[in-house]
Amino acid sequence: MFAPWGGVFLADMLLRRCHYDADALHAGSAGAYWYRSGYHPAGITALLTGMTFAALTCDSELWTGPLVAPLGGADLTLLGSVVSGLTYWALTRRRVAAYAPAA
Repeated sequence: MFAPWGGVFLADMLLRRCHYDADALHAGSAGAYWYRSGYHPAGITALLTGMTFAALTCDSELWTGPLVAPLGGADLTLLGSVVSGLTYWALTRRRVAAYAPAA
């Protein structure tokens, strides 16, 4: 779960060039980051996509994903961060760019 979350977080930081409106972050439902009742659909979608990829490619003592054998035993769990980051970027690149401050 943490690798896909990190991918979404890093993608958002890069898209916004590390510029956030601190007041809007704490404004609750009146803030620019409230989205839909406090949830960002693109972020949730990207997180779930990365988590699904990580689960399918996980090779551990507790769980072996169904794609591990076809991949020759490779554990690609950490690539869940790349999958979630790219998914988030694809879903939000135009919208987030509109909020980014001019350079």
